[in-house]
Amino acid sequence: LEDLQKIDEQLRTKQASDGTPLSLLALDTSGEQVKAAVAVGDVDHAQHVANFTPGMGTNVRESLANYVDVADRMRDNTVDKAKVEPSDVAVVAWLNYDAPTDVTKTFDPSVASTEKAHAGADRLAGFLTGVRSWRDEQGGSLHLTSVSHSYGSTTAGLAMLQVGEGVVDDHIYLASPGSGADSVGALGVDPSHVWVSAVPEGDMVQGMGPDITFGRNPEQLEGIQHLSGDATGAQGYDPHPSSPVANHSSYFAPPKPGERNKVFDDVCKVLGGAK
Repeated sequence: LEDLQKIDEQLRTKQASDGTPLSLLALDTSGEQVKAAVAVGDVDHAQHVANFTPGMGTNVRESLANYVDVADRMRDNTVDKAKVEPSDVAVVAWLNYDAPTDVTKTFDPSVASTEKAHAGADRLAGFLTGVRSWRDEQGGSLHLTSVSHSYGSTTAGLAMLQVGEGVVDDHIYLASPGSGADSVGALGVDPSHVWVSAVPEGDMVQGMGPDITFGRNPEQLEGIQHLSGDATGAQGYDPHPSSPVANHSSYFAPPKPGERNKVFDDVCKVLGGAK
């Protein structure tokens, strides 16, 4: 009930920075936790649609407000960096799988396994294919991007293995423990449109998953495209990391006053078709 109340609160009180209302694209009350996908912008008509898949510790009650904010800022920054109209961009906060709980809080070891990534990949592949199929039925063009972070990037990589060519136009790995694949060519996306970003310090999660289960570190996939790894302009970025994961979420953090988060800018250029 508290999860549903949190979704209702977001839909009733939050709207995009340009006044666009949020929309609920998926809701599932079965399984370990309530799952949902909330869109900022018009997924039915926007030229550029992005789906953001987050990682460990993600849940509706504690995380939805944050990721709706990320989606809203991602949409705004795409408008700015790609020089497109707000009506041409929509971003989905996809909290629509049972992500592993935060091992540092719950001591739940499931984050070390890809079981939940495989289950989430089945759901994500169906969702992305559904968006593409729906838009194809309506006519017109669509540029669909998968953006993924941490454990969510392994989930999304496994989903890319399923969707096949022609569904997703660009796929982005951020802070990925493993790509879910052995080669960039297996992902169903033109290799020139598969991207990775990894900050150089304060993110031990990058590439830490065993290749045999999590797939290869996307940084090491031959033919993958490399986005900026410079998040030093992001709020909270620690140039002398106080913990091995201090900068793990810096990829999509807002910029410091007068500075730019170059990783986030690069991601948004991809979303808007400017890279």
